[in-house]
Amino acid sequence: EELASTPTFGEVIWPRIAVGRNAPDSDVVHVISHGINDMADRIVYWRYNGITWAGPVAIDSSFTLGYVLADDPNSDKVAIVLHSDREAAFNGLNNVAFYESATEGAGFISGAELGDANKRLLTNYTDPDGPQAWVHISTAYDNAGVLHIVWDEQRIANRTADVAIRHWNDARNTIRPVA
Repeated sequence: EELASTPTFGEVIWPRIAVGRNAPDSDVVHVISHGINDMADRIVYWRYNGITWAGPVAIDSSFTLGYVLADDPNSDKVAIVLHSDREAAFNGLNNVAFYESATEGAGFISGAELGDANKRLLTNYTDPDGPQAWVHISTAYDNAGVLHIVWDEQRIANRTADVAIRHWNDARNTIRPVA
């Protein structure tokens, strides 16, 4: 079944896809993308339950081009990780945040697992001179169901190529340098 844009929705670019399988013949497909036109500057989400597509729904209105998606193969968890709170003073991407569904994304579709109450900020960069989250984000669940998020951090904002790689996971709940 194809995902189709409608005139009331607009177009999307740069999709990310994750497929979860929790039981035989029960594939759930998750798609996020950056909206343009009517959904400009929003991360949008669709969910396919093996029979029908649901969505699109707006996940977040933070201006971002950095977003990724992960599905835990051992549970019903799905995470959407994104650069958040882009501010003009930063000239960059500022912070890293995520939403996590415990319902294979059904809570994203209904809205129950969205909004400020469900958005977790990992970083709290506040100085326009740096550090700040920069361009890349990656995320995955490990075999124990632990969510891992990795991003690059520009140490001095917009004046140097000096970048650190940072890692966070939801078991340890702390940020550590990787390189």
